[in-house]
Amino acid sequence: MAQTTMTRKRIFSTGAFLLMAAFAAYFFTEFRFYLNEEYSRATVSSLVQQTADRPFQYRILIPWIVRTLSGLPLPVPPVHLPPQLWITNAVAIEQARLFVFLELGSTFALLVAFRAYLKAVVKSETLSSIMAFALMLVLPFNYLLPRTAPFWYPSDIPAILFFTLGLLALYKRNWFLFYPVYFFGAFNRETICFLTFIYIFTAYRQEKIARILIHVALQFVIWISIKYILHLMFSGNPGEGLFEPQFGANIQFLLTPKRWPFFLSNMGFCWLLVVTRWRYIQDTFARRSLLVSIPFLIGMCIVGDLWELRIYGELIPVFLLGSLLILIELVKDKDQTAVPFSSSREAIQ
Repeated sequence: MAQTTMTRKRIFSTGAFLLMAAFAAYFFTEFRFYLNEEYSRATVSSLVQQTADRPFQYRILIPWIVRTLSGLPLPVPPVHLPPQLWITNAVAIEQARLFVFLELGSTFALLVAFRAYLKAVVKSETLSSIMAFALMLVLPFNYLLPRTAPFWYPSDIPAILFFTLGLLALYKRNWFLFYPVYFFGAFNRETICFLTFIYIFTAYRQEKIARILIHVALQFVIWISIKYILHLMFSGNPGEGLFEPQFGANIQFLLTPKRWPFFLSNMGFCWLLVVTRWRYIQDTFARRSLLVSIPFLIGMCIVGDLWELRIYGELIPVFLLGSLLILIELVKDKDQTAVPFSSSREAIQ
């Protein structure tokens, strides 16, 4: 009887979480399209037709899915279409709806994946279900609030989803999950390669060097092979190629102090708690995974626009987990140092 009751409670709590996650995903997706706009060099139409500029066209996974599904006799979900999407005919309307639907599905799946990652670390289903919605407090700082280059790209939210699933797989050392995530994630956005750095940082002195080298080599071969295939496929597209150098522009940005507050709002300022209280993070994997920020920032200084906060999406599950673990430890410390009411009365008397 007790086991049956526990099962019912678990089913109810999971159902409640999924329902709230669906509402939150819908809310976020609506604002994603209404507060952002297409980038003229990578519109939904050009991405599907595979004529967008490089390197944007390399992020082909979602456009491929849309291209495939739009050619099948499937009912198109009646998703509300934002006016920013450039629609010219019935086929474009169907494709636009699929883009919106996939954005909604990716946001919902991201909440579910982050909850699973939290549960693996904190070992509490209830706590992980509550803390997972912290994503909804952080995501707007990177994808809704910025008005400098407020562009929508179909690869952004799926990139965080793939990265979170990769973190979960690395935490559990589930290679049967990790490598499919890594493979498809590389077709979505090249930044999936930073999972390899997280593996190196978390496996160092925990696994044999030979084993680490084998996995790193395999991941490098997968990543570079996919990049080479995409380069061959879209060599005729306009654009810079593998990446657009941004180092000079980024130095100029960093030398402009009035723009720093905007940059520091990254990830809803949760990085600030991690930097100042990182010693409170007891989980070794969570603490070591934060080191990925070093190669990530170096890479973005070269190939990304530092003022585009959307490019830091993959760091959100890394830093948000760290800040949540810190908050848990701070609450524990407060509970342990608090003087019981009865004891304080006795002390006064």
